[in-house]
Amino acid sequence: MRRNLSLWRYRLSSILVFYAITIADIIIVEEVFRPTGVWEYIGYYHIAMFQILAPIIMIAGFILTLDWRFPAYLFILLIFGLEDTFYYILQGKEIPELLPWIWGSPTRIELLFRNVIGIFLIVLLEFVDYKFNFWEKFKMRAKKIFIKLF
Repeated sequence: MRRNLSLWRYRLSSILVFYAITIADIIIVEEVFRPTGVWEYIGYYHIAMFQILAPIIMIAGFILTLDWRFPAYLFILLIFGLEDTFYYILQGKEIPELLPWIWGSPTRIELLFRNVIGIFLIVLLEFVDYKFNFWEKFKMRAKKIFIKLF
């Protein structure tokens, strides 16, 4: 029961952090870039947000939870475009037909297809971990090695 509860805590925390990143993205783009029109600097923002801050959050999440789910799910949600989809959903806007600022310049259909692949990957990881319990076995082995070393 305790293991099951902690697993849901990691899942929920990755979803909440993902939601917070999406809200921050909306606020920064819609309240800073859109009104001022300084679009030439948005590349710096994307680097800071998604290549520096998001990985730091993932690493910190792993260190705090000692579980792979938090960083893996957050990474999948970001890399497979779910943040971009939720960016529009949370504002009640329609996803544009073409998204040239996203890696690969996907169309709306391609972005939604990426979203489906990302969700499928998360479900697959859950199934594999549930079926074979890899992470718990790895932690047990690591703990034994650590105890032998020290």
